[in-house]
Amino acid sequence: MRKNFPVNDVEVKFPDGEFIVSKTNVKGVITYVNRTFVEMSGFTEKELLGAPHNLVRHPDMPAEAFEDLWQTLKLGQPWHGLVKNRCKSGDYYWVFANVTPLIHEGKLEGYLSVRTKPTREQVEAAEALYRDMREGRANVRISGGYVFRKGPIGALQSAWSNVTVKARLAAMVGVLLVATMGIGAAGHYGLQASNNALRDVVEQHAKPMVKIATIGRLVEQNHLALIDSISKPTSGNASRNGALIAKHNQELDATLKDLDALPFNADERKLLAELSAERVKFSNLVSTAMTNIANGQAAVAREDYNEGSIRPSNDAVRKLVDDFLNMETLQATQEYQALQARSEVMRKTVVVYIVLALIASGLFALFLFLAIIKPLRKAVAFCDLIAQGDYTVQIQADRHDEFGHLINALRTMQISTGFDHAEVRKTAQETLRVKNALDRATSSVMIANVEGRIIYTNDAVMRMLKTGEPDIRSALPEFSATAVMGTEVSHFYNSAAEPSDWLATLTQARQTELKMGGRHYTLTAVPVLDEDNTRIGTAFEWQDRTAELATEDEVNGLVHAANEGDFSKRIALEGKEGFFKGLAEGINGLMDTNEVGLQDVVRVLAALAKGDLTEKIDGDYKGTWGVMKDDANATVDKLA
Repeated sequence: MRKNFPVNDVEVKFPDGEFIVSKTNVKGVITYVNRTFVEMSGFTEKELLGAPHNLVRHPDMPAEAFEDLWQTLKLGQPWHGLVKNRCKSGDYYWVFANVTPLIHEGKLEGYLSVRTKPTREQVEAAEALYRDMREGRANVRISGGYVFRKGPIGALQSAWSNVTVKARLAAMVGVLLVATMGIGAAGHYGLQASNNALRDVVEQHAKPMVKIATIGRLVEQNHLALIDSISKPTSGNASRNGALIAKHNQELDATLKDLDALPFNADERKLLAELSAERVKFSNLVSTAMTNIANGQAAVAREDYNEGSIRPSNDAVRKLVDDFLNMETLQATQEYQALQARSEVMRKTVVVYIVLALIASGLFALFLFLAIIKPLRKAVAFCDLIAQGDYTVQIQADRHDEFGHLINALRTMQISTGFDHAEVRKTAQETLRVKNALDRATSSVMIANVEGRIIYTNDAVMRMLKTGEPDIRSALPEFSATAVMGTEVSHFYNSAAEPSDWLATLTQARQTELKMGGRHYTLTAVPVLDEDNTRIGTAFEWQDRTAELATEDEVNGLVHAANEGDFSKRIALEGKEGFFKGLAEGINGLMDTNEVGLQDVVRVLAALAKGDLTEKIDGDYKGTWGVMKDDANATVDKLA
């Protein structure tokens, strides 16, 4: 085992809320480290990448721990444990390590490790255990990151942790099955008798009660349909309610026919006959009222309802239904009481078996709680913590059954999710730096997603768009600089001769000249690609060339006038800033110098032509103009 020296007795404290993340290939060579790993180890990222992971192994770590680590990982299972690591300076730090194999499409690609802060108690216990193991005093072995005593007790402890939930459930179900069979055998006769009696109750009373209740419900629904038709006497409403009433009448006929076929006694037969007659009477009254409504005589139907026999007939049907139900309920109650009396003897017979079964069930319920519910709650708690973004929680499986596999799977998920979280945070930080830089950049930058909708604009482009908003609206009447986010960037290209699908097929930088109102823009589109060279968006750089082109036209006009001998032209400074303002001021200064100098020369030459040798050039000139001033004045002096 690799020994890294020198070491000292200075501990580096693990920061709260942080975690160390690293990734290696199948040979244990580091391929990724996060910021916390670099800060804790003291090595630079360059020193860590490409180095074996045992670069940070501390010589106090027993060889058995790492042997167990590699044996567990080779089985495709995650490993966890307390690890003492060495810093580059020789200092040390403790971590609770979670390591898992990285499997992609069934092939091992490497290993992922997420290390969190251990408790002080864990560190002290691990330090004492590892010291005893190094010195040969520890009668223990490590398996899957767990410590077991050697010998029969340790073997029993390990074997019990390997008993599967399936085996435990099979034993529990077997015992309960025997108890259930005993109760079933004892109560078979009584249950059979009770079933027969209950069947008679259902057939003679329960089923008729359902049908009687159905009659009451359908009659009441017809009653409500009639009220609805009276209150809203439109032809469409009356037609719908009429169809509904007709349907209910058919169901009523069928239900009454079914009741008539049942073996009722004389009292039941009499009540059924009264109910049938009253139901027919009510249906005829409703039919007459619905006919009046259909014929436009809703007032007549309303009067029949309020003053006639419709409501009394409905009340009569309702009362007959209630009487019928009460009769059946009474008879069913009487038969049930007789059945209850017969069952009392059997109940006392099986009560002893039930008590015994309850005791057995209670014991096995406790067994079930310890075997299933407790680890399941533990798994749920781990899931909740991971869902809340806590990737530092220590997930440990103290058993090797199905729930142990579940906990191991959760630990693997925690490790992978913790790594993804670190990557996302790193990417977010890099993205934030880029965004801050773009926000403050002087170049006008805009970004669109792959569908061409604008998702980002920096401050410079917003200032440019707000300045040019009136001119842009001449081409895009609905344009608003404050509402540009989320709009399609293709709208800006409507005035340009670009093919309709140019953005979707963009593979390299493309420059387009746009003219909107009095504004001239150069828009450069650059595809944004991901690591797979797939376009995920487009970046646009705007350049407002309005001032540049206007200045260019003014300079051309001024130069043309100067070529014609007119030095009086100047470039207007209004509306210019920055470079173009400085350029205009410089050219105007140049024209001022040339105009004044030429005027002085013309004045002196004109005087010489008239024989006047008193005129000289008095202006303050430098360079070539200064030489010309001196030569002209010297010529006048010599001629004088």
